[in-house]
Amino acid sequence: MDTTVIITSAGDPSRALDSLLAQTYRSWEAIVVTDKAVAGYDDPRITFMSPGKQTNDFGLRVAAFRKARGSLIANLGDNSWWEPSFLRIMRREIADRDLLYCRTILWDDGKRLGTWYKDFSAEELPYTAYILLPSVIFRRKLLDSYSYDPVYGTNGDWRFYVSSHMAGFAFGSVDRPLANMNVATGIWHYWAPGGFSDESLRGVSEP
Repeated sequence: MDTTVIITSAGDPSRALDSLLAQTYRSWEAIVVTDKAVAGYDDPRITFMSPGKQTNDFGLRVAAFRKARGSLIANLGDNSWWEPSFLRIMRREIADRDLLYCRTILWDDGKRLGTWYKDFSAEELPYTAYILLPSVIFRRKLLDSYSYDPVYGTNGDWRFYVSSHMAGFAFGSVDRPLANMNVATGIWHYWAPGGFSDESLRGVSEP
């Protein structure tokens, strides 16, 4: 086991878990943070833990990060899932870099909207919060050098990315659609409460 996958769930994590079990790369562990009973997943690589008093996704990931054993870390949630080759390709392509992200297919409750991907320059990265959570894999050493603070809430992951980049860790990207995200219930509708707008869909390519 050299990869830890953290799944935070406030509802049903089965789609994320099914996509993890379908991975062609098999040497992983999963930590699922949920207060719901989840039946049918008795794989010894999967551990379930209670969220305790935490309520935001970032705070839930903080608790799971402390238990992670893998040298590489990736995240999923109720609204995200992977293509079967995600872990195999991302592990291979990270090479000598510290964080890698890929193109993400965006869905609206079963309707394919398009894909999201942008190859950010070093100057753009701290100001453009559009690296989507399920598209990322990163090295454990980034966690070891960063002080997580659950008070950051929904911005916590982005603060982590920016802080790691500014600390000199090497980022890279893979222009392949290996991750999926349902944006009907995700942060994109948080950014655009009345539905999608030109601004909220900036950078999305046609299906």
